[in-house]
Amino acid sequence: MRYFAINLEDGFEYDYSGRSINVKPMRHIARTLRNYELFFVLSGQLWIRQESELCVSDGEICMHVKNARQEGTKYAENDFYWLHFDGQVLASEDYEYIKGVAEQDKKWIFFAEKFKLKEPSRISVIMSLINHYAFGNEGDTVKNYLAKALLTELANQYAATVLSEGREKRFDEILTFIARNVNSDITISALAEKFSYNPKYLSALFRKNTGMTAREYITDKKIDYAKHLLVSTTLAVKAVAKETGFDDEYYFMRTFKKKVGITPKNYRKTYSGCSYT
Repeated sequence: MRYFAINLEDGFEYDYSGRSINVKPMRHIARTLRNYELFFVLSGQLWIRQESELCVSDGEICMHVKNARQEGTKYAENDFYWLHFDGQVLASEDYEYIKGVAEQDKKWIFFAEKFKLKEPSRISVIMSLINHYAFGNEGDTVKNYLAKALLTELANQYAATVLSEGREKRFDEILTFIARNVNSDITISALAEKFSYNPKYLSALFRKNTGMTAREYITDKKIDYAKHLLVSTTLAVKAVAKETGFDDEYYFMRTFKKKVGITPKNYRKTYSGCSYT
């Protein structure tokens, strides 16, 4: 496994980005990269090789380095975002070395060559926004800032992934359960019963590990998923409300506006990006 330290200031430059939706099996082209490339898979599998063959699946990211051969290895149906950028990047299989580089200077961030995202919906929103500007007349500054925001979010999620390895495993199972059942009505009492916890103790675990109450955390996950649906699908707001576990469309809209600051319709209008097949 390789690890990358990326300088977000000196020489950093967004190049181009897009989204590839493949309802028929595809295999990525073979080429030598002229810059760095990120893949974020929304669904399906992307089989690709640089130093080694990787299968990048739903909710995972992968990064490849410049001046190296890249090639698809298998055909598969998939839906993924991609982004190219250039700048100063250090690559090594020595985790402690790469981590040390990033910790010594705030302009550096780091993450692994491939990992599972904690909050994939956040990445889909940022990628949609980047693509919204990618083909417009805006200058390079806004695109560079958005690409830096994307990489910073990836680094934060990777750090959360590493930290969670030392956290109570049972609690991580609860967070996974919430993520997989975000479209249902989840209560702290139901969670406590399902995972054999005392409700008060479980509430304390949420505050300790997330800084939020259980209800706040669950609502945040529902709104994050709603954001993802709004920018990546054409579902009506009423359908988005249902998909995120809100029986009352108007309660969903009030909750969304309270959390995000704008209505679901205005969010879609503002952040929906361009999709290309």
